Amino acid sequence: RPGPLKWLVAGLAGLGMMRTTRPTANTEAELSKSGLRVVAMRTAGGRRKRLGVPFRSCMLTGRHRFKIIKRTYSEKKNKIWWRPNTRWHNFWWEKEQKWVRLFVSAAAIKECDYVGLENMANKAGLDLYAWCKPHWEPGSKQPLCLKVGSTLQAARDRKYWKNYEAQLNKGKALADIFPKLGEKPLTKTQKRRAWKVWTPPDDSSAEAPERLEVNMKEGE
Repeated sequence: RPGPLKWLVAGLAGLGMMRTTRPTANTEAELSKSGLRVVAMRTAGGRRKRLGVPFRSCMLTGRHRFKIIKRTYSEKKNKIWWRPNTRWHNFWWEKEQKWVRLFVSAAAIKECDYVGLENMANKAGLDLYAWCKPHWEPGSKQPLCLKVGSTLQAARDRKYWKNYEAQLNKGKALADIFPKLGEKPLTKTQKRRAWKVWTPPDDSSAEAPERLEVNMKEGE
């Protein structure tokens, strides 16, 4: 909603007079175990951007737009954007018996039919337990970007996934298992700097050494 209408809707949502998130389940009976529907942000600058898959990028395969050269009949070059066939799709999570709404491509939907949702999420690095929570609840933020992310931060986080992938989709969100979000192990340089830092000893509890009394005679 561009223009003043977008500001009006945002103002009404801030005052609590309008709900901006729509239910994702198709019927009233399709509810999650906690009694809440699956809520997902539909803006590219929100949760999906923090996961490293902004704009029209697929959340399971990482497909995103890129430039190609299309030639005409007269061999004239035309640079155009190739965009994947992405859309919001509801997946049934058999393990938790609820619907999960993801922004995926058509190829990801076909692959998910053969492999399964959880296997695809583990391969992509998507925490389904954190994604199913509303974005305002604690534990809904994922510590690292997706493995298939296309942003610079996603490329930096790939080397830290070996410390988190063993606990991915194991019954709890990663934020609940690791309370300190974004805590990454120290690098070799940081460990070396921490080891070189010298702290003076605390001598407040140590007893003072005994003083030697020496009788000094005059003339000696």
